[in-house]
Amino acid sequence: MLKTLDQDVSRCSRCGMCQAVCPVYRLTGHEKDTARGKLALIDGLMQEMFSDADGTAKRLNHCLLCGSCAAGCPMNIDILGVFLKARAIVEGFRGLPWWKRFLFRWLVAHPGRFDRLLARAARYQSLALKKKPVPMDGSCNRLAASRLSDRHVVPLAPVPFHDMKRKPAFSPESVPGPSPVPLTGGRGIRAAFFVGCLLDKVFPETARTIVDVLETNGVQVIVPDGQGCCGMPVLAGGDRDAFSRLMADHLVRFDPDQFDYLVTGCATCTAAIKKLWPEMTSDHEEQVRSAVERIADKTHDISAFMVNILGVADDILSDASIVPATPTDANTITAPVSPVISEAGKTTAVHDAQAAYAAPDPDRMVVTWHDPCHLAKTLGIRREPRMLIKANPTYAFREMPDPDLCCGMGGSFNLQYYETSTAIGLKKIDAIRASGASVVATGCPACMIQLADMLARAKLPVTVRHVIDIFADIRPEIAGISENRLDASTKLRRLRYGGTFIKRSTNFGGKVWMDRDRLFMKMLNTVLTTLSERWAERSF
Repeated sequence: MLKTLDQDVSRCSRCGMCQAVCPVYRLTGHEKDTARGKLALIDGLMQEMFSDADGTAKRLNHCLLCGSCAAGCPMNIDILGVFLKARAIVEGFRGLPWWKRFLFRWLVAHPGRFDRLLARAARYQSLALKKKPVPMDGSCNRLAASRLSDRHVVPLAPVPFHDMKRKPAFSPESVPGPSPVPLTGGRGIRAAFFVGCLLDKVFPETARTIVDVLETNGVQVIVPDGQGCCGMPVLAGGDRDAFSRLMADHLVRFDPDQFDYLVTGCATCTAAIKKLWPEMTSDHEEQVRSAVERIADKTHDISAFMVNILGVADDILSDASIVPATPTDANTITAPVSPVISEAGKTTAVHDAQAAYAAPDPDRMVVTWHDPCHLAKTLGIRREPRMLIKANPTYAFREMPDPDLCCGMGGSFNLQYYETSTAIGLKKIDAIRASGASVVATGCPACMIQLADMLARAKLPVTVRHVIDIFADIRPEIAGISENRLDASTKLRRLRYGGTFIKRSTNFGGKVWMDRDRLFMKMLNTVLTTLSERWAERSF
C-alpha cells in the first residue's frame, strides 16, 4: 500500500489549488490542513510514523474527507483514497485504541449486534435528550459531557426501517433474492435498496418513501435483510479490517446477478460503494474484484436513478427556471413564525410568508438545495436532485450561494473537532439564510443532522428535508403514487413532514391508524420523558 501512496504523492505539483477550496484551511489558515500539506506528510510517512505516530495521526484526521481538494486537483489525484489508505497505515502501525476496536470491530462490523444495541438506545434516549424551544425538530443532549451539551441532535427513530419494512404496507418482493413471480404492468426493473445506517435508524420514513416511490414507478424493490454500514466511517477511522468484513458481508447479501441496479438514499453510501469498494479491493482475488466492480457499476443515488434511469422529471421546467439567490441580512425577512405540530407531537417553526418573500407565487414554499460533498464532488451529481425538487409544483426552488460549500459534518470529524465543524457549518447557514428559503433539501442524512444542528444554533426557522421527500410530497401523482394506494401510515408520514400544507388530523376515512409497536413506544417515551423532567427539576 505504501508503494501505491508514493506513486500518488509523487504526482502532486504543489500548485496550491487545494488551498482555495479546503473548508478547514479557510478557517485555520494552516498549511498542514491543506491536501498539499498532508501529501507532504505522507511523502515521508515512514519517518514521520516512527518519530511521532500520534502527531501524524492527528494531522491526517484533521480533515473532513469532503473531496473538495480532489475535485479541483489539476493532476486528478485521488486524494480521498490516499488519505484513507494513509490513515489505515498509521493506525495499523500504532494500533487502534480500545474504543475504536470496540466501536468498529465488535459493534459496527456486526450489523445484528449494532441493530440490537441502538434499538435499546432508542427506547431510553429521552433520559439523555432534553427538548429545547428551538426552531428545529431537535433535542439537546443534557447528560453527556459538557462538549456535547449545546448540540441539537435528531433522535433515533422509535422503529427503524429494517423493522418497519416487514409491515404489510411493503410488497412481498421486498425480500432478498429475485421474485419468482414475473412483473406485470411495470417497467421490468429490479432494484436492490442499500439502506445505510442513518436512513435505517434515524430517518426510516425517508427510506420507506424511497421504496414507495420506486415501487409505484414500476420498479421491483429488493431489500436484503441484515444490512449494515457501507464501511466509510470505519475506513475513515483507519480500520481496514472492519471495512473488509463489512464489505464481504454485503457481497453475500447483494448478489449482482439478482438485480439490475443498486439504489441508495445516502450520498456517502453511494460514493463508498462506487469508489471505495473497488479501490480497497484492488489487491483481492479476481472473484471478489469482479463482484465489487459489477455492484459499483450498478449503484446509483436515488435522485440520479429517478432522473436518468426512470426519467420521471423529463417534462419539468428547464434548469433556467432556477432563481438565483439574493444576498440579504437576516433581519430583512419579517415573516411571522408559527409552530406546526407534527404527527410525532414535535413542534417545528416555519415562516408563514416566507414564500411571498422569495417567489412570485405566495402559495409556494421556497426550497433551496445543499450539495452533499460526496454527491457533488465525488460523484458529480448536481443536476438530478434539483430536477426532482422542481418536479414538485408546490415548491419554488431558489439556489443558495455556494451550494456545494461543505456543511462541516465529516462524520467522526464532527465528534473530534466540533468547534471547527460548527464554524464551517454556520457559514453554510449564512448561505441558506441568503437564499430566503424556508426549506433546505439535501441528499445525505449526515448532512441533514448537521444542518439541523446548525440551524437550531442559529435559531433560523428552516426545515431540513431529504430530496426524495420533497419529490414525493403533496402531489402524489407526480411521484407515481395514486391517492387510492396511499395507506393510513403513508398519509401520517405526509402529515408529519408536510404539515405546512395539510391540515392536522388524526382520522383518515373514519379509521385511526396506530400499530401496537408505535403505541407502545409512544407510551414508553412519554413515561421516560416525564421521569427525566422530574429528575431535572431536582435540586442538589
